[in-house]
This record gives sequence, C-alpha cells and structure tokens, in this order.
Amino acid sequence: MTREQERIRTLFDQLMSAPLKGFPNRYDRYTKLEAPSEHGVYVIYGPRMQILYVGRTYRSFNLDFGGGLQRRLITQRQKIGSKAGCKFRCLVVTKPRERALLEAYTTGFLCPKHLGLHDKEKTGQHIVPQSS
Repeated sequence: MTREQERIRTLFDQLMSAPLKGFPNRYDRYTKLEAPSEHGVYVIYGPRMQILYVGRTYRSFNLDFGGGLQRRLITQRQKIGSKAGCKFRCLVVTKPRERALLEAYTTGFLCPKHLGLHDKEKTGQHIVPQSS
C-alpha cells in the first residue's frame, strides 16, 4: 500500500468511527444542524441504518457562516425529504484530493443506494472492514 492509500484507509476508519448524529426536524428553524462548517466527507443513513448517500463538500460560499459540511448536509436533508430517523456521520478533511479519494473509497465500500443499485437485498449494508 502506498502512503496515500494508507492515509485514505485511516481517514475511512475515522469517518466510520465518527459519532452518528440525527437531523433536526426539518420544520424546526431554531435547531441548528450539529455539523462542522469545514469541508469534509459524510455518510447519510436511513431509519433502518441503510446507507442512503455518501458525499463530500467541494467548495463553500463562506465557511465562517454555516458553510462546508453543515451547508451540504442541510441541502441533503432537504433532498431526502421527510424520512424520520435519518442520521449522518461526517469527518472534516481539509485537502481536496483526500476528500475526493475518501468519498470514492467510502462509496465503493459501502455501496449506497444513490449508485442506482436499488436491490434492497444487496445495498445499504454497513460492514466495517478489519484493519490489516
């Protein structure tokens, strides 16, 4: 494994170990989404812990005012609609290349529904690999 591959694997392990957080009620304007305003990678889970989406931030208008992961997760929350019980985990990753590689690795490993593989038997299963 190259150093870069090891780094991405370490970031993946950190992402999968990050705490799960719930989305606030979408009609509650006063509860702030508990997510960093820095750039990073995120995983969104459905009510039964199936993987709905893996994504990353690209750029933000203003990281000082609710940008980065916070803004991106708010946008994704609007897309998933009223599915109660959805959760997310995220990891701040400052380097754009590492964000892209971590998103690709996480997507390939978790195989979320947004890839178009809508087979309920085979998608959205969360299995964390053992470190070698």
